[in-house]
Amino acid sequence: MTGPSRRPRVTFIGRYGLGPMDIVRSIFFGLNEAGAVVQEIDLGCHRNLKDNPYRHLGGHGPVYLRLDRIKGALNQFQPGLIILCAGGLAFRPADLNQLKPRCVVAAITLSDPDVFQTVSQYAGEFDLHTTNSVVALGRYRQLGLTNTNLMPFAADSRFFVPRPVDPNWASEVAVIGDARPDRLPVAEQLVRRFKTRLFGRGWPWASGGPVYGEDWLR
Repeated sequence: MTGPSRRPRVTFIGRYGLGPMDIVRSIFFGLNEAGAVVQEIDLGCHRNLKDNPYRHLGGHGPVYLRLDRIKGALNQFQPGLIILCAGGLAFRPADLNQLKPRCVVAAITLSDPDVFQTVSQYAGEFDLHTTNSVVALGRYRQLGLTNTNLMPFAADSRFFVPRPVDPNWASEVAVIGDARPDRLPVAEQLVRRFKTRLFGRGWPWASGGPVYGEDWLR
């Protein structure tokens, strides 16, 4: 059967740090395209919904959601599935115990294996948890966490369409991302051997700085 009454009702909770190009935003759009009825809770617009007692950043968690502040909206919408998307988001155990009898609670981790050390401490509490990393998946399995599954990255067809060539962005290799110790040896070889342009923060070579939106796509 099809029709509005049979469409899954999903509450999607996340933040779009990079605006309309953010991967969390793409997942939100994907749920709508798949036919779900989606209740959106944008944490960028509602910062008072989070409690971050450990001052976690960069996808580490737990960063707790204040169930008392969204319970009214959830009761009105009646989701069958709640998705916490990235950012180390979690519910406190007592709040999870309230939610689980009523709906499935899932969490999506997008920064593994970097955030595995903290996320693995509470990932097993969700009904379903996904990771983008094959390496991290193996580590979750070693801990006995059978609720974690692999959800690899994919391309968003709304954005990846042909664009006119812009000579200002010409290069043989473009590296887009912030510098990290594990990235430096690879970048060094690329800079040495090719016409390479670096974009992001912290590179020891000439960089175009962070790049977003249409500039990123070009």
